[in-house]
Amino acid sequence: MKKIVFLTVLAILLITTGHAQALEKGPLLNAIKRTTEEKIIKWAKNPIVVNAVKEANIEATRSQDEIIRLDEKWRQIEEVDEWIESYLTNGCADYLKEVQNKKEHGATVYAEIFVMDKQGCIVAETDKTSDFWQGDEDKFIKSFANGKGDIFIDEASYDESTGIYSVQVSVPVLDADSGRAIGAMTVGIDLDLFASEEL
Repeated sequence: MKKIVFLTVLAILLITTGHAQALEKGPLLNAIKRTTEEKIIKWAKNPIVVNAVKEANIEATRSQDEIIRLDEKWRQIEEVDEWIESYLTNGCADYLKEVQNKKEHGATVYAEIFVMDKQGCIVAETDKTSDFWQGDEDKFIKSFANGKGDIFIDEASYDESTGIYSVQVSVPVLDADSGRAIGAMTVGIDLDLFASEEL
């Protein structure tokens, strides 16, 4: 009963007060922060993720013009071709899917997970993202933070294609030796499932 009441209140808040304010109300934001600290940060520290970003960074010497060309090419591909498939099937992507598919209390609450290199380009992902380059978006800018690294919880939003309210949580991928950010990871959380499982 408590969960049903909460979900009803959440839906009303999302509709009437805006997504950002809904996250600021009560226990939902605290639960997301707790999950970030207890799970998401640990995933970003996994050697599989860190090593994949390090390897990607060796080749992350693209000019801005080249990145924009690749991003435009990515967005024009409606299905998944061989190039995009390589980001969905590498070792890091396999690990992300393993994490995504862990069912907690009978459900998985993670709608998507993707990892970016130091330029904000995709390294690995569980699902095809709309963009190849995330470097101009807050999810990368604020979590990479020019190498300092920080946690960024975006505003909640409604995805018409999936019919769910979700929020993206972004954390830095850190070099274990220097403690500097070498990339970033973003996790999309299904708010309805998350609220029903965590609250």
